Amino acid sequence: MKTPADFSIGDEFVAPGLANGQFTRWRVTDVGTRTIVAIRVDEVTVDRDDGSQATYEGDAAEPFLQGPPYDVLEHVFDEDDLEDDDLVIVTDDD
Repeated sequence: MKTPADFSIGDEFVAPGLANGQFTRWRVTDVGTRTIVAIRVDEVTVDRDDGSQATYEGDAAEPFLQGPPYDVLEHVFDEDDLEDDDLVIVTDDD
């Protein structure tokens, strides 16, 4: 079980996907007492001016991940999300 104290801004972690169960990679952008805030870094979806959406991966996604402020949606992970045993903090050794 993880707590927000286990995370620092800039840490990356892998967690089960929000809807599809696939694992997704995240970067911490803020740490609170009971929550962390993170942006998804393995795949980025952005809204275009014409109302459509575009999806980017890898190096193509990097420009959208610079911030704050970020050009992508930040997600809040609360205590219940952090209790998931499948959530793994990624280190430089991984």
